Amino acid sequence: MRPTTPIRLSALALAGALTLGACSDVSTDEGSATTAATEDTSATAGPDGDAADGSAETAGGAPDQAAVTVDTDDMPDPVAEVNGEQISKDTFLAAFETQRESARQQAEMGGMPVDETALRDDVIELLVDTELLDQESERLGLTASTEEIDAELEALVTQAGAPSTDELLDLLAEQGFDEQQVREELERVVLIDKLVAERGGVEDPQEQELKDYYEELTGQSADDEQVTADPGGAPAFDQMRDMLADQLTQEREIASLTALLEELRQDADITTHG
Repeated sequence: MRPTTPIRLSALALAGALTLGACSDVSTDEGSATTAATEDTSATAGPDGDAADGSAETAGGAPDQAAVTVDTDDMPDPVAEVNGEQISKDTFLAAFETQRESARQQAEMGGMPVDETALRDDVIELLVDTELLDQESERLGLTASTEEIDAELEALVTQAGAPSTDELLDLLAEQGFDEQQVREELERVVLIDKLVAERGGVEDPQEQELKDYYEELTGQSADDEQVTADPGGAPAFDQMRDMLADQLTQEREIASLTALLEELRQDADITTHG
C-alpha cells in the first residue's frame, strides 16, 4: 500500500513528513481546523494506532478488533534497495518507531487499533520515495543553503505557533527529533521545493478559485458581506484568503511531487524486503 501524501508532507514535504507530523501537536487551533478540512489531499494520515495491550476499546467501552502487530526483530537488513542504494534496517526502525508511537497516541483518542503491517509497508514506501527524491536532487545538482534551511525552520516555528525556535526544537526533541534530524528533514523540504520548481513550478490560485474553495469549505458565499454577523460562523473570505491561497498552492505542489515520484518509480530499480 502506497503511503498517503500526509505521511509525506507535513513539512510539504515527503521529507518533512515526520517533522511536520510532530509539529501538528503544537499547531494553532485555526491551523488545525484548516488542516482537518482539507487533509483529504494533503494530511499526514497514518494508521490510527493500537493500544498497549494489543487491543482497543470503543468510546462505550466495548472491545474492538485486535491490533495487528509487527515484530521488528524479524525485519531484514536492508529493508529495500533503490537503484543500488540500500535502505538499512536502522533507518527503517527510526522512522517506524516514530510513526508507531504517533499511531498509538491516536488510538488512545480514537479507540481504533493500528494495523502495524500496513504501517510497516507505508514507512518502507515512504523511505523509498525519500531515497528517490534524494537521488534526483543529486542528479540535478540541487543543494540547500544554511540560509534556506534557517528560513524553513522559522516558517515551521510560525506554523507550529511556538514562542521561539528553541522551544520548538525542545518540543520536537521530546518526540524524538534532535536538531540535526530536524535540519536534515528541512533540507529535504528545500530540495523538494526546488524539484517542483524544476518541473515548472505551480500556478498561483486565481481569485475565483479561492472563492470557490472558501465556499466548499464553509458552505458560505465568499461575497456575503453579512457572513461575520454570525459569531458562530466561519471567518469572512477576506480573513481566510491568504490561508486558502497557501493551502491550494500546497495541494498543487503535492500533485506535482506525486507526479514526479510516479515518473521516478517507473524508471527506478526498486526491491523491498519488508
